[in-house]
Amino acid sequence: FVQLFHDHEGTVDLEDTGNVFVESSTGLRFPLGNGFNLTAQADVEWDSEPESGVSSTDKTYLMTVGYSW
Repeated sequence: FVQLFHDHEGTVDLEDTGNVFVESSTGLRFPLGNGFNLTAQADVEWDSEPESGVSSTDKTYLMTVGYSW
């Protein structure tokens, strides 16, 4: 079977509530047998007030092999 997962976290600056940062991970995990798995994942980070010259959105695509026990 395939496992779908999603995790997200957001933070707000209490002194400047317009300053928000959000991290999110979404993906699929495929069991390969003997405790090994293959994961395809997309990570997105969003910053409402990025530094000058930096994009507000950062995307990373991952494919990993892991082990679970």
